[in-house]
Amino acid sequence: MNYRIIAALLLLSTAYLTPGIATADQNDPLLPSLFDALRLARSEAEAEPYVTEIWRRWSYVENHAASIRLLRGVAQMEAGDLSAAISEFDVLVEMALEFAEGWNRRATVDYMVGNFARSVLDIQRTLALEPRHFGALSGLAMIYQEIGKDKAALPILEKVRDINPNAPSIDEQIKALREQIQGQRT
Repeated sequence: MNYRIIAALLLLSTAYLTPGIATADQNDPLLPSLFDALRLARSEAEAEPYVTEIWRRWSYVENHAASIRLLRGVAQMEAGDLSAAISEFDVLVEMALEFAEGWNRRATVDYMVGNFARSVLDIQRTLALEPRHFGALSGLAMIYQEIGKDKAALPILEKVRDINPNAPSIDEQIKALREQIQGQRT
């Protein structure tokens, strides 16, 4: 097992062992204040602890069997066994229909294997459960760009910036996309 897999498992397992997380996932009562702090951060470095904590809370699921599926799926992703990861996430989303991060993880793997149609559907489900999910929004923008829907991707990236103004290279991405759209018009 490589160190990246171990690190991912440790990161996710801390969410399950950390006192004070009573109802986490996208319904965690501390998320609104974390998102407020994220918007007020003045730099990427200042924003990073809030991003990390948001992901940690999103990754918590109270159902023990579902949490095991999440851990296994992440480990499979990290190991590059994408078909096994998809299988784990398929079971996860069936077990925990209201767990946004389960849908997001499956969307990510589907994107990685080129199944954009299902990835978009899973992203839509993620966003229905957690509209502030900047990871899902970023993934949706990537898919739209990949399939040549640059105009559809732009407002999504702008929404990512609204949620996390210090997202890595977000301003550069938006600027490059605007220039690309402008070039398509000429």
